Amino acid sequence: MTIEVKDVMGRVAIAVLEDAPAEQLMTAPAITITPGASVRDAARLMHDKRVKQLPVIDPVTGRIIGTLHQRDVLRVFTRPAVDLMADIAALLPDREAFSIEVDKGVVTLGGRVEWNSQAVALVESIRGVEGVVDVVSELTFDKEDLIVAPPLF
Repeated sequence: MTIEVKDVMGRVAIAVLEDAPAEQLMTAPAITITPGASVRDAARLMHDKRVKQLPVIDPVTGRIIGTLHQRDVLRVFTRPAVDLMADIAALLPDREAFSIEVDKGVVTLGGRVEWNSQAVALVESIRGVEGVVDVVSELTFDKEDLIVAPPLF
């Protein structure tokens, strides 16, 4: 039997960590969310911070009122594409005027609308569908009705 250095070091690390106070292992500051946060925002936060659960904090008292686990978040984003397509189609003013593709929760939407603001509103409404991870807009529009104002510094 041969013993490798990484085996010995792993066992030493485990032995040291077993006696370590929680303070040495915890994430600080705590990564939390509030009850009003969207599931999509929670999923992004978990992904970005590489955590598998988030304490849910009451914004008034600052107390923990629950915990959101990664498995709960993933359940929302694993809806069948057929179900997503049906919910998305219900939001479209004219289903035949648009193309919809769904791949792993990412919706690609194509078609033409009259106003730019209609394209923006349509994409935002589709983003709100439970199970939609992101929306790729390939929408075109005939008339510009949005004004970009420069920042007031």
